[in-house]
Amino acid sequence: MGTLIGIGTLSHAEILTIKDVTITRTVTTSDSLLGGCMVFLSVPVGTGCTGNFVTFSCSGNFTTKDRAYRMFDMAQMAYAMNQRVTVYVDNTNLQNGYCFAKKIAVYN
Repeated sequence: MGTLIGIGTLSHAEILTIKDVTITRTVTTSDSLLGGCMVFLSVPVGTGCTGNFVTFSCSGNFTTKDRAYRMFDMAQMAYAMNQRVTVYVDNTNLQNGYCFAKKIAVYN
C-alpha cells in the first residue's frame, strides 16, 4: 500500500513523499479553480493537506503551466495504465485547500 514520508526544510515547508500509490480519479477545470487540474490518490495526502486530492497547478500559480500540464499528463497516463506512482507534495502551497504536487514519478 502507500507510504507517507515527511521531509522538512529550513523554510519550514514540508515535502510529503507519498510512495507506491495509484491515481483513482483525475479532474480538470475550465478555470483556475482547484489549480485547473488535480488527481485523487489511493491514500490520504497527509499533514496540512485536504483528503486524497493534490493539484498540479495547471493555472500556473506554483509552477509554469507547461510543467504543470506535463506532470498532469504523466498522472493521466498512470491512471489510464493503472501504474503506481510516487508523488512529492508541498504542504505549504495550497490551491483552494489542496496541496501542490511538485513532482511525480511513474513506475511498474
